[in-house]
Amino acid sequence: MDFNFTKSPFGVPDDITRAKDIRELLSTSMGLQKSLRVSNACSKINLILHRCLTAMGIQSRIVYGILDAQHHGGIKLAHVWLDVQGHVVDNTFVEDFSSEQLFLLKTKAMFVEKNPEEENDLYLGDEVTENLGVGDHVIKAFRWDLQNPEKALAIMQNKIQLKSYFQKIKAYVSLKFSVSVNEPSTQTTSQCWECGKKSSHNVLKKCSRCKVAVYCSKDCQKRDWMNIHKELCLSPDTY
Repeated sequence: MDFNFTKSPFGVPDDITRAKDIRELLSTSMGLQKSLRVSNACSKINLILHRCLTAMGIQSRIVYGILDAQHHGGIKLAHVWLDVQGHVVDNTFVEDFSSEQLFLLKTKAMFVEKNPEEENDLYLGDEVTENLGVGDHVIKAFRWDLQNPEKALAIMQNKIQLKSYFQKIKAYVSLKFSVSVNEPSTQTTSQCWECGKKSSHNVLKKCSRCKVAVYCSKDCQKRDWMNIHKELCLSPDTY
């Protein structure tokens, strides 16, 4: 099944600025996610797409909310998507769903801009997803990604699929639209990920596992690990 990129939630209508360029980006992105096996990475994909659209001079907004398909016998879960000139755009590919299932889920669901952390009945994963090797949703990790986009983009590149997706979509935007999409800021390596203290690369110590996060002290590293980093930490070249 081909997704319809001319209307929400997969794309945008003709009457918005640069609709054709936006659709081409979204179509390319979905194809890359499928071919590279990037699955269910909603916060990361939307951070990257938002960065691409910004480089192209197109306004968008990242939305952290709820995808609610309960009224159609589905699930209710925390989700991240884009608002592009007033239109919901959900470009996240899910490998474990068929194209038909993904189409039905996203076209029948309501996209509700509401803090998921205030909800009690969200689907976070179960035995089926665990058997597929899919970890439970950690909704506070979505919030951290969106509050710390440079750090999120830096550490996500330890995952081979996401690194390849980022580099390929950057190359596409550069070739197609003659603009550059920025890499994560160098500040991610020059200030402590817990307290924000700035220091030289030689003073700050890297997390021994991910080799991306940096800390000014053991205490800061322990606090960050307990607060969130243990949910985000990936070894280099994780598949």
